Amino acid sequence: MLCRRRRRARPDVPRCTETAQRGRLALPAPPASGWNLRRQRPVPLHPQPRRPPLQLAVRLQEAKRAGLLGTVGYLPEFTGLPHLRPDALVGLLPPSKDHDDARRYFVEIELSRKDSARLDEKLTAYTEAWRRSSWRRFPRVLFLAGSSSRFPSDARYIYREIEGAIRRQPGDARHVFALTTYDDAVRVLLGTADPLILSVSDDPQKVDILDPIQLVLPVDLDKPRASEPPGTDPGLAD
Repeated sequence: MLCRRRRRARPDVPRCTETAQRGRLALPAPPASGWNLRRQRPVPLHPQPRRPPLQLAVRLQEAKRAGLLGTVGYLPEFTGLPHLRPDALVGLLPPSKDHDDARRYFVEIELSRKDSARLDEKLTAYTEAWRRSSWRRFPRVLFLAGSSSRFPSDARYIYREIEGAIRRQPGDARHVFALTTYDDAVRVLLGTADPLILSVSDDPQKVDILDPIQLVLPVDLDKPRASEPPGTDPGLAD
């Protein structure tokens, strides 16, 4: 039905729009969340952020709305430490808002492989900051291991790399660090899951970490075996 400027509005007729006044049919306004024209259903105007630190902040706010947390303090890219910039400084209060039960973490999100020297340098900087700190309670450094690829083996490899770097730290400083996966981050921050926290007795392990890429690349096919003389191929018949 055409809308006219002086016609009395009826409850069963949509309100006139600018296009309807030009002679077109009046269409109902789209929902506040917007329309997905392909699937014909509302989509949110504010989708989940793609940056992992912001995703973690959103997940913590959702936990607060669900009543699992009392207060959430979240400072991304904290700059209060020398030569360090954690992905976030997180302060959490339980639903009772008892300050004696407050928890604070420096969050480091690792989604890609790092050279062992770079990891050692970062953890050593945290250890030195902890030793020189004048804070009453130095926040625990929580490493979140994940992977930006689709292969779960990459996430496990990064996890083992960070665990090895923590083991290489001095024994009295290993308790400063905690390690978990990115998927379990909120559970660990809420206290419903336990991260990996090493102690003085957890010395470095003499175990080679196998890179998953080595399982698909023929890197050792051309190396002769110890029992075979060079230049022989057991797969070829005489």
